[in-house]
Amino acid sequence: MFIRIFAITLLISSGQLAAQTSVYKCVVDGVVSYSQLPCGDDAQKVDVKEIVNKQQVMPSTPADDSIDSYIDNRAISRELAQSQEKIDTYSMQMRKELSRLEVQAASQRKNLAGAQRDEAIATQMQSTIEQYQSLINREQLNIDRLLLKQQMTAPSEGDNVDHYIRAKQIEREMREHEDKIETYHQRLDSELNALKIKSPSQSSSLVAAKFDSANAQRMSATTAKYATLIDIEQKALQRLTNEYTSLKVK
Repeated sequence: MFIRIFAITLLISSGQLAAQTSVYKCVVDGVVSYSQLPCGDDAQKVDVKEIVNKQQVMPSTPADDSIDSYIDNRAISRELAQSQEKIDTYSMQMRKELSRLEVQAASQRKNLAGAQRDEAIATQMQSTIEQYQSLINREQLNIDRLLLKQQMTAPSEGDNVDHYIRAKQIEREMREHEDKIETYHQRLDSELNALKIKSPSQSSSLVAAKFDSANAQRMSATTAKYATLIDIEQKALQRLTNEYTSLKVK
């Protein structure tokens, strides 16, 4: 009897039992079993497909959902870190390229050829900034998308101790971003003042006009460079502020 019941159960679990086969559900000493023959007065004939479907479809438990959410959040956190690393890399590369172009511009002689080269370098600086702005903006949008996704998959409840520790971390990170913003503003003012001093607007010659035009373009490029760097810090600061507010609400 045990062998027959085991064989039927095995066929049911593998989905190989023919639909027309008669199967009876029995309860013996509180234990549910299945048999091809009625195994008692209370035996119930059941649909094989129904049994197979019930065994194949396993509803997720709260514990399973919690594990899945944890795994999803860890994956999102890795993607967030990668996007932030790209932004940091792009910022560093942009500053290096602009510094190199500034060195080239400083070495130009005060003649027409040098003035034309100076103007070309200033144009190249603006193009470099626009290129990196596009790359950085793409990663900024990706971070916003990932944060929204993380909020949707995050557990609804958390440990108050973890919230407190994270809140303190956020406060420290916010101060760091605020310090960077202040530093960038100071550097912007300093570099713009230095460029204003270099402007040779006392002469009406073509050479002076070319250098003056290049100088104006460098001032515009310098402003755009620091605007990009400040925007990176401001966006990070805003995200931290939003997270800090949500932690305080909880």
